Amino acid sequence: MNQPGYVLTISADNTNIIFGIYAGGRYVGRWRIEARKNRSVDEYGTWLFNTFEYVDIEVSLIEGVVIACNNVAIQKMLCKMCERYFDINPLVVGSGIRTGVSITYGRAGDLDANRVANIVGLAKEYSLPAMVVDCGNITTFDILDSKGNYIGGTITNGILAGLENLAQIAPQLPEVPFDYTSKIVGKNIHESIQAGYFWSSIDMLNSTVERIWQSLDINNGTVVGTGNFIHEIENYTDCFHVIDTNLLFNGLKEIYNLNAYLQEDDGFKSIELPLKK
Repeated sequence: MNQPGYVLTISADNTNIIFGIYAGGRYVGRWRIEARKNRSVDEYGTWLFNTFEYVDIEVSLIEGVVIACNNVAIQKMLCKMCERYFDINPLVVGSGIRTGVSITYGRAGDLDANRVANIVGLAKEYSLPAMVVDCGNITTFDILDSKGNYIGGTITNGILAGLENLAQIAPQLPEVPFDYTSKIVGKNIHESIQAGYFWSSIDMLNSTVERIWQSLDINNGTVVGTGNFIHEIENYTDCFHVIDTNLLFNGLKEIYNLNAYLQEDDGFKSIELPLKK
């Protein structure tokens, strides 16, 4: 099926950069690379070019780029990469950008770009009122009311942050991975740490979602789970109605649609979508 040219969506934080590709309204795929301070623009650019070559994506058919980034230095590097390797000035999610959602939240910049993209994706894809719970390096809860207006949000530690903090506070304790355990009371130090952090994370999610809905007097809200670590816990909580790991990228694509001045229909390049590998 032929579609208009590709749109590249980029989500970045201090630890990871994720590149997603859309062709028309169709999601093609995404690829992740670790964000490192010592990596250059060319390292990221050549890595992305090689990745696209491997999955049969023609770089010359990329017509637009949209970026959500919470780190100024990484954002500048990504913009330079887009200009150098794609000859495109990317759309950056920030103050003044069109979102299609009424958002009133503190000072400019308080609501980071990735949360904005989640909110836009939530408004476009799901029944309202709704909440997106993003289980990433931090855990965020963002809520839309029945009219699609952004109410506000809640922020807490990421599900792995407790284990990392424990290693700093009590370095004599062993390192234990975050993983499911049926045990609530451990019989040794490893089991005790694993049980404590796994089930406290599950209980935190359950109780926070319930408390948010109660505080807003909402009984039938949709809860969407997303984020890098959502698959670590999705089978052990019933607080989510839907797991959608593409939510942020769908939101970025919608932001691109709302803001980009595209060519006339006859100016689009026609492409054949690659098969997923």
